[in-house]
Amino acid sequence: MNVQDLLYTNLIPESTQVVSENEFNQTQNNYERFKNYVNNQTEETNQYINEDSKESDGFNINKTLSEPYPTNLKKNHYPLFDTYIQDISRGRFQKEKLTKISINSMDRNMANYLYPNNFQIPFNKTYNNVQEIRLTDICIPNFFPPVNNYNNCLAWQYASRALLTSDLIDDNIIPVPINSRFILYSSLPNTLSDLPISESGNLLYEAFLPQGYYTVNTLERQIKQSCSQVVHGCSVRNYFELIEKRVGVTTSLYPWIYPFEEPYYSSSTGKNTPTLMKFTIDPIRHRVSAVNRREEIEVLSIQTFEPGTEASDLAEMDIYHPYVTATYNTFDSNYIYVLVKDLTSTQSWYDTTNTTPYGFPLVLTDLTGDIGGIPSEILNYTDFFDLNIYTTNGYTENYLNSISTYKLYDKIQFTDVNGVQHNYLRFALKLSSGNVNGRRNNQNAGWVFIPSTSETILYNPSLYSSIITGQTSGGYYGVNIILQTLITKATIGSALLFRFIFDRTNQGTYVDYINETQNVKKRSLLELLAWPIPNNTNSIVVSSNKPSFSFIHSNTDGVELQRNLTNLRQRGVPLFYSTPIQKMKLQMQNGEYYFMSDDFIFLKISPTQNTVISNPMEIAIENINQQINQNYVNNSFFDTSIGGDYTCTLSGRFRNQPGIQKNYSNLFGKVVISSIPGNTESNLVVNSNFVKFYEKPIDNLSGIQIQILTPDMILYDLGRDFSFTIEIVEVIEVLKETLIDTKRDSVITQGYKRF
Repeated sequence: MNVQDLLYTNLIPESTQVVSENEFNQTQNNYERFKNYVNNQTEETNQYINEDSKESDGFNINKTLSEPYPTNLKKNHYPLFDTYIQDISRGRFQKEKLTKISINSMDRNMANYLYPNNFQIPFNKTYNNVQEIRLTDICIPNFFPPVNNYNNCLAWQYASRALLTSDLIDDNIIPVPINSRFILYSSLPNTLSDLPISESGNLLYEAFLPQGYYTVNTLERQIKQSCSQVVHGCSVRNYFELIEKRVGVTTSLYPWIYPFEEPYYSSSTGKNTPTLMKFTIDPIRHRVSAVNRREEIEVLSIQTFEPGTEASDLAEMDIYHPYVTATYNTFDSNYIYVLVKDLTSTQSWYDTTNTTPYGFPLVLTDLTGDIGGIPSEILNYTDFFDLNIYTTNGYTENYLNSISTYKLYDKIQFTDVNGVQHNYLRFALKLSSGNVNGRRNNQNAGWVFIPSTSETILYNPSLYSSIITGQTSGGYYGVNIILQTLITKATIGSALLFRFIFDRTNQGTYVDYINETQNVKKRSLLELLAWPIPNNTNSIVVSSNKPSFSFIHSNTDGVELQRNLTNLRQRGVPLFYSTPIQKMKLQMQNGEYYFMSDDFIFLKISPTQNTVISNPMEIAIENINQQINQNYVNNSFFDTSIGGDYTCTLSGRFRNQPGIQKNYSNLFGKVVISSIPGNTESNLVVNSNFVKFYEKPIDNLSGIQIQILTPDMILYDLGRDFSFTIEIVEVIEVLKETLIDTKRDSVITQGYKRF
């Protein structure tokens, strides 16, 4: 029977007309043509079914690309069996299902995760057979300040006789033109304290800066303000405890028991006065200079006289000549003359009757422009030594052209229009290239910077109006007279001998180098200022021609070298750098130079289940620096002194608790963030290509853990919440036959089906 007959069975009861043979054959022909059409359209399906066991088949090649271990020839990693057997055993193919999830850290459980740098967050549903987690975007502003609790400490130590002797630098503090005729600094009166070197906490002081984002100008001011809160005569607290153990009394009841730095210990003035630490940061050349002075006295006027000017010419050239009441030294046009108020009653180095050598050189700061043709930048931060130091040790003034020196020249007194009498002293300063800017460049063969023009610059308007009443600037007494208003007053003062401290050893000794341990330590603020710091762990030495104890410090004093030396500070190497080898991380923003924060972070996105990531990001790091697997505490709680770790926080809150250990494993990727501190704009660069694959698909993924880490692998102390988007890739297996798309008359050979 022909199957076509069945097409008409439902019509037989209703039809009274007999179908003729011609009509039947015509209908049969249409059916045969339909069968041929169908057979032609299904040839692709038959070919797929008949040839899917061949390794060279395109479908099999595409299928191996998504397997964990494809061969170089892109062959299947398992043997292919008969088509019928494979339909039963391996006749399944994978399909990726992508789900995008937007995550905001503010949606976390605040009770369990107070800070947004480390938290877990559950999903609204459970995802099965998850093979990939992709980061598609992230918006995280830079809120980790460049000055934070890990590096906000500035520590310094004043010199003692024992420290200079042990470091073999007692003969290298005072520059001399002849090395064999050195002058011991300890031989100068009232310069060094007699304290035992075994107690390294003595003469040590610390200042802590508030966390924050700083420009060059605001950091200069904050350093000065923070250091001014530290007063002379009160060193670190551990020395108080040492004294209490030794004498069995409380030092607060007997403040005269503990010794402190000179010249305050032997002087009747200056005790309990603020520390006058001065930093100047040059953002163009990245040069930083620092001085710690006993006083900061306003410079009222500076004078220079052209070469060849004689003392007899001063009556016509010196505006102060009519008011001179006493002259103490001969005039010399090679000197620069500085006028200040007479403070003899409070400052010993002002004493006009005292010829005792004064061991603390004078240092000028904040001068601007040229002065008599001499750039002010080489006048600032140059240590001018008392001429009496050399004359009492056999040197003559003419033999000291390689050393910058000063001497008291004369005394000036006049009465202003209100009838008030004013007393001033004028000092003569000789500037030499041998120790310009505090360096020891060529102290044996330096030369004198001689002024080229006659100028009188007044910085005080009232002094200007009193001295030159009714006169205009320019041409007065044949000298160019200038009234200059400074934003920051130029000052002069005697510099104290000190060194910066960068770490503390396991034995509690404070040192001027870094020694890494298993715990993260409080670091010095000077690291932010590109300071050359020796590192005992990394075998980094600093080559410099200056001793560690100095009157003026700069980040250009030395250069870091990688050498295996026992002495971390090499001396005797004549180095001269106008800019430091390493540069500060600065960026211009809105006309200000900002200190940059870290410009990238590390991101960890881990399933809450214990799952191994098959290809995490690795960090290339040298094991010698011992920064791997260090322990630390959150930035907010790190309140310890220089070189201290979480076990010795001042509050004591972590002394009996384990810290957080750095973990370099399972890093999801690196995110580039804005380097501008506090930037909340979404102009963040994200590498959208980094994808994480897992060792095997994750069953039942119901949540993830997010960690934000600094480049040092420390939890990023976020100041606000952030958001990001991830893609979860689920792998769904479907039967091979279900990949036949009957709607479109095609076979999905890539393993993906459109729904």
